[in-house]
Amino acid sequence: MTTANDIPPQLSTDVDIIAPPRQVNITVLLSGEGTNLQALLDSLPSHTPEAKEPGLEKVSVTHVVSSKPSANGLNRASKFSIPISTHTLVAYKPPGSARAPPEARTLFDTDLAKLILHPPSSPAPDLVLCLGYMLILTPAFLDCLRDADVPVFNLHPALPGAFDGVNAIQRAWEAGRKDEVKVAGVMLHEVVEEVDRGKPVLIKEVEIKKEEALEDFEQRMHKAEWEVVVRGTEIQVSRLRGNE
Repeated sequence: MTTANDIPPQLSTDVDIIAPPRQVNITVLLSGEGTNLQALLDSLPSHTPEAKEPGLEKVSVTHVVSSKPSANGLNRASKFSIPISTHTLVAYKPPGSARAPPEARTLFDTDLAKLILHPPSSPAPDLVLCLGYMLILTPAFLDCLRDADVPVFNLHPALPGAFDGVNAIQRAWEAGRKDEVKVAGVMLHEVVEEVDRGKPVLIKEVEIKKEEALEDFEQRMHKAEWEVVVRGTEIQVSRLRGNE
């Protein structure tokens, strides 16, 4: 005769089974040294096994695209065996012209979007990060990424609404010496048509020390950039996974 004590315990049907996080692939756009890319790679366990960032597990940089063939960021990516591409505006300019006409620029950005969304040797991205990318992304690019539901973010060394565009660090330092501002900062923000005006994902303030040399201020700003790109990426990855 079987009693209640003889019946093995059963797995409850209302217990949640936690699935592992899904893979998130990132494409990085850059134009120069690639120190922000390096900071990100050093934080990703998929690229740096000793990294201790639980929120960035199963997150990989799968493609790096540069606007300049000489960018050292390409070398940094190659050391991690990450596929690289170069997409330069020079090839779209008429011979002898310093600027690309509007129709050529539209074609350039449309081709850039195709390169990112359909890379030759890597998976399509879940998000795109501009880390020192020195070209403005036009609607021809942004509309393609928006239609593909691939968000684009930019790392900018300034606080929202302050020092949009190029040379932001030097401009903040100069303003600090004139007592026009006392705080600078870094943000990771959504890329929209208006340069550096997208909604921030993460902001970090950096104190301006009036007597500090520009080189020392730049170094502190770069350290803030490295922190923001890692923490901001973690926030956006969490949002992507939370929407599924």
